[in-house]
Amino acid sequence: MTFKNYNLVNANPYARQYVGYSVIRGKATMDLEYSVKNSYVTGQNKFLICQLKLGEKTNSPDAIDAPVAMGAALLKDRKGDIRMEVPVEGDLRDPDFRIDSVVASSMVGMVGTVVTSPFKLLGGIVGAASPSGLRMVNFSPGSSDLEESEKQKLSTLAAAFSERPGVSMEIKGTARKKLDRAPIAGERLRAEIIGGRFADRRTGAGISGSVTSHRQIYQVLAAIHREKIGELPPALQEPGSEAIRGLEEALIASIDISDVDFRRLAKRRAEVVEQYLLQEGRIEPERMFVVASTIQEPDTEEGVPVILSLLPR
Repeated sequence: MTFKNYNLVNANPYARQYVGYSVIRGKATMDLEYSVKNSYVTGQNKFLICQLKLGEKTNSPDAIDAPVAMGAALLKDRKGDIRMEVPVEGDLRDPDFRIDSVVASSMVGMVGTVVTSPFKLLGGIVGAASPSGLRMVNFSPGSSDLEESEKQKLSTLAAAFSERPGVSMEIKGTARKKLDRAPIAGERLRAEIIGGRFADRRTGAGISGSVTSHRQIYQVLAAIHREKIGELPPALQEPGSEAIRGLEEALIASIDISDVDFRRLAKRRAEVVEQYLLQEGRIEPERMFVVASTIQEPDTEEGVPVILSLLPR
């Protein structure tokens, strides 16, 4: 059984009460296939909803418990069409069985799944191997440089994102003190050596990016230690690998890294993601928003993420 080009505006009394939104525009084509065996019905409902435009939310107490607007935005393709296949099955002898209620329940479940796992939907569009992983872009501690694997992830995301023009993206950078502090402090130490008054001691490459021999490295670090911290402890007074490592650790630990520094790094990471999606992914700038960054405690030692979220435009 097929119904073509049904004007969804005609369903507004039902939509306002049970969907929770009025319908401004839209047409639906429904292809319904059912079979019955021993009073048990199975079927497949195929829906094509064209150019759906929702009106104001009605706040009806009878409305389905699902974020309808977000679900519609995620399901609309580039042509503005929504395609859904809703399976139905049940026992006709059950007095509580009604096909319309089963279809409605199945559709609510599908919308709920889409909204709670939107990146799974996007990944499925382009056949991503790990679609749920698309919502996070990982950075090495202390770094705002995109690794090649994350560039590939963003390229995959951009391809899928372009297929859902009704959706926009929030980009939230994060920093994690436990992971980011030492690399930030290490870079600050190197910058001080290279650009500061210790630069005249440099002749090659090391922690400072400048000195070559262990003795030269030791002399530079010892001089900074005396100025910034004080006299060297006995264990660090003889040049050598252990002393160099101890001086580096002491100097890095002494450098003050504020929350401003962490947030600056987090924001820079988010901006790097945005720029990649703009330049390489060709995503429209009005569809992406860098939001306030956060400082989080790490739940993994593998990296620090930029977190992506989707919302209807």
